[in-house]
Amino acid sequence: MTRENTISSIQIVEYEDKFASSIAKMWNDSKDAWGGSVKTEEQIIEKHRSSDNLHTFLAIDNNQVVGYCGLSIYKEDIGSLYIPLLNVRPDYYGKKVGKLLLLHALKVTVAKKWPRLDLYTWAGNTKAVPLYKRCGFFWEDEDSYTHLMNFIPAVLNDNLLAPYIGKIDWYKDMLRTLELKPDGRQENGFTYYDYEWANADTSLTASFERTGRGLSRIETDDFIIKLSLKEHELLEGEDHEIKCYVKNKSGKPLAVEISSCSHERVVCDFDHKYSVEEEVTATNTFYLKAGLEPEKGKTFPTIFVDVSVNGLMTTFKLGINPKTPITIDTKTIPHVLKEGFKTTVDLELENNLFEPVLLELELPNNKYLSFHNPTYQLLLEGKGRRYISIPATVLSLGFFQEDIICRLKLEGDKEKIVTKTISVGLKGAGERFFGENKHSYSIYNGTYRIRIYKADNVMKVGTNRIGELPFVMFAPMLGKPFSNELSKNKPDKTETTFDKTSIILALYFQSTAHPNIHIVLRIQLYAEGIVKRWVTLENRQSSPVSVHVQETFYHDWSELYFPLKGDVVMFNEADTVEPGDIASKDISGNWYFSKDEVNPIGVFWTEANKMTMEGWKMHFQSLKDLKGHTSCSFPPIYMSIGAYTSWRDVEQAATGMQSSHTALKGEIIFAINANNPVIDNSESISILFSSYRNNQADGEGELFVNGKSVSKQTFPANNKINLPLEETKWKAVNKVQTIISTDKRQSYFNTILLRPHGEILQSRTTEEGYEIYSIDNGIINFRAAPHYYPGLFSLKVQQTEWLDQAFPNLIPKSWWNPWAGGIKAGPPDLSVHSLLKEKTKAEFVEILDNFDNVWSGIRLDTDISHHAKWKGLSYSQYYVTMPNIPILAVFVQVHNTAGKRMTEEEWHHNLFLKTGKESCILHLHQKKNHNQMYTVGREEQEIILTEDFYITQAASKDKLHLLTDTNSPVQYYTNKEVIQLVCTNTCEREKDGYIHMQPSFLYFDEDSVPFHQLESVRQLQFRLSED
Repeated sequence: MTRENTISSIQIVEYEDKFASSIAKMWNDSKDAWGGSVKTEEQIIEKHRSSDNLHTFLAIDNNQVVGYCGLSIYKEDIGSLYIPLLNVRPDYYGKKVGKLLLLHALKVTVAKKWPRLDLYTWAGNTKAVPLYKRCGFFWEDEDSYTHLMNFIPAVLNDNLLAPYIGKIDWYKDMLRTLELKPDGRQENGFTYYDYEWANADTSLTASFERTGRGLSRIETDDFIIKLSLKEHELLEGEDHEIKCYVKNKSGKPLAVEISSCSHERVVCDFDHKYSVEEEVTATNTFYLKAGLEPEKGKTFPTIFVDVSVNGLMTTFKLGINPKTPITIDTKTIPHVLKEGFKTTVDLELENNLFEPVLLELELPNNKYLSFHNPTYQLLLEGKGRRYISIPATVLSLGFFQEDIICRLKLEGDKEKIVTKTISVGLKGAGERFFGENKHSYSIYNGTYRIRIYKADNVMKVGTNRIGELPFVMFAPMLGKPFSNELSKNKPDKTETTFDKTSIILALYFQSTAHPNIHIVLRIQLYAEGIVKRWVTLENRQSSPVSVHVQETFYHDWSELYFPLKGDVVMFNEADTVEPGDIASKDISGNWYFSKDEVNPIGVFWTEANKMTMEGWKMHFQSLKDLKGHTSCSFPPIYMSIGAYTSWRDVEQAATGMQSSHTALKGEIIFAINANNPVIDNSESISILFSSYRNNQADGEGELFVNGKSVSKQTFPANNKINLPLEETKWKAVNKVQTIISTDKRQSYFNTILLRPHGEILQSRTTEEGYEIYSIDNGIINFRAAPHYYPGLFSLKVQQTEWLDQAFPNLIPKSWWNPWAGGIKAGPPDLSVHSLLKEKTKAEFVEILDNFDNVWSGIRLDTDISHHAKWKGLSYSQYYVTMPNIPILAVFVQVHNTAGKRMTEEEWHHNLFLKTGKESCILHLHQKKNHNQMYTVGREEQEIILTEDFYITQAASKDKLHLLTDTNSPVQYYTNKEVIQLVCTNTCEREKDGYIHMQPSFLYFDEDSVPFHQLESVRQLQFRLSED
């Protein structure tokens, strides 16, 4: 069978897990059309287990999924089902698969007696929009989204239209212009969507009004019926006319009944019966009550009119945009306040009348605010808008909410008086309070705020710095299958309580999807910026029930830290990571942290919550068994909206203990030699190209060693390969660059590979009465005299001395007395004077790193027996290197802690550089600074070095790069006598009991080498042991 004839072979079936692999293939084959990421079978199954779809329809051809269509209850509005996702595999474009799926979804919507079917797309979807319109969808004219509505289900289920629908094929006989633009006919501020059908036997027109989402006009061969209002915008609190026009085209009298009764904000009651021979207009009045402003994208307040013709009835609807003569919107005060502060209450005003008004506001004072003037007067043009700032003084912190009298003076000395409510939160340190306005419920604590929007029960968080943060939690869902009922339901009541330093907002709901379940959503806000959110369910029936709760949220991540596959992974590439880029199965912790520069956000949860990723959103799911007539709280979710400023803090808050993770992993892994920076004499080298994001694509790569291309080949994703390098001429230090191109991006990776050769020369001599231990690796020579001073007093690179020192003397210098200079490491609060009282001995050592590379050098062992604080402390300093490699590694191992835990003690590495005629220059690679070079040793300067830097001196071509632990910034200090580098760090206690400081590395190179290229060296660890 050819592809052109496959339409007859395609079956529409319901989703089952057995189709997941084929669905994943469909999405992967479609990713060029969608721009989406690669999907896996596991992701598809996971997505559908957390889905709120009523149905998921699949188009199957030859046992392959070639089309996909979801169908759910529309959570943004009432009275509609919704297609959240529709896709056709690209090789089936033009085969009418999309049409089959859409018509099947419409058929199910009709069968379920829903009046409407909605979907979203994008304006540039030129292939699909004509299909949508041909299937009965209307494109709503909105700037911020592309929303389409289909009223065919209402037409097909309409009793009055049924005799006429029976004479047409609604799809084939539809008359429709398929233009790539929004739809709608404008009349008196209303937008109407018109369906027209015609064939040889009959014609039919049905019009639907946009905001009421209902039938407003019918024309058949027998009659015309039209419901109309003078304007779409009507003043609330007043009476208005509604007209229903009926015209008889049949030539026979029509028995017509027109009736209506009150509905929500519309108050009316009329019932008229007519025998219509030609035409009649029924004019009635209704009263429009005051209420909330309608929301864009939702059904507006609506007047319903039932019309019966010869016993067959339908309901006409018109949406109303209620207005008051004046609209006032109070803006949030973004600042932290306190009593006595001067501030302004900012108002946005709109005149809803067509004529100009002189507006006078009578401003009330209360215990929170005192307005500087009791009235405020301004002129507003007809339909005009103004923004004003009204000066006031803060009397106390809390929620200001008062009615203001608005006097509108019109032409001809007419006057309208309107009462409007203004409200604003006055937040500041130490105050917590609740506030409610027409849009939301809010709780405040210090500088933080949580807001629950009444329209959809969405939760947003805010601070005084940037207002609302890029973090949204949606209404909880109960299941399974999951119901989005709380996105539309209003709480039965709200309640605020206080607990120590926190405030708790509780919202109570009665489930409609689960009638015997009562729901309480609680949000607790702490003054420090911690949020706790949890759901409590009450089973009000005698029989037990198992209930799933799903919490869904969105977070626009910045620099992201996430525990995956046992590592802490940092995502900081320019192409922002989304939840769908992370495999749920890879999540290995119960937290994450987004390091926004202005306001970092951390999220953590209990192990009972299962986290899953889907597209742009994340879900937490938990399950509880509720016995009859009992209530149960589900596991909470926590958010830090400023309390914690690092991922380590969030991890500790989540796990309740110190982290076991000591290093970060980048999101993209390009590991040469398994990240071992030291290579041997083998003729090949291992390479791994992978990513913590889902489904990294293979890449075409080129490898350069010391600027020369040595290999071009495909690097398969997530698979280690061995790259032959027989022809490569290795140096002691080799700068390696790899460029890898995929279909989406080009990536650059830089590292160094070290190839030690030769031998280490050790010598023990006596100079100036001191025993000298000396190491020479062919490039670096360093020396120590343990009985003189517990550190190195000389470090030469290519015969050039880099250390400032006083050997064999101890002298006063600058701030120090005595001073020896050189390099040493030691504990805090132990001066040189005290240290010289203690015993230090030296030994030549060999030690292995975590890759079993051999390092050689000097170990200095110091025992403290005289110092009051540190008596009993025993520690060793290691200074080690490799043959002909310009690197010196420095670290400390603690043997006896003197009874201290050590993990909070700030140990130091202290380095004095050579001064004198040879000028030293500090070079910075810190983009945010204007000053990039400092000539040292000229005047007193102090700089904290957190990014790349190096130091040069006139006597040497080499540049000194000091690599420390990423959590240990280097302090640089200089005056006319000294140049000092100090890095501090706490000790770490390993699982085997060994205590040590992270190593630092002094790297010398004639080139300036960025620190990221030296990362494999920085990550080296040394294997500790006791002699």
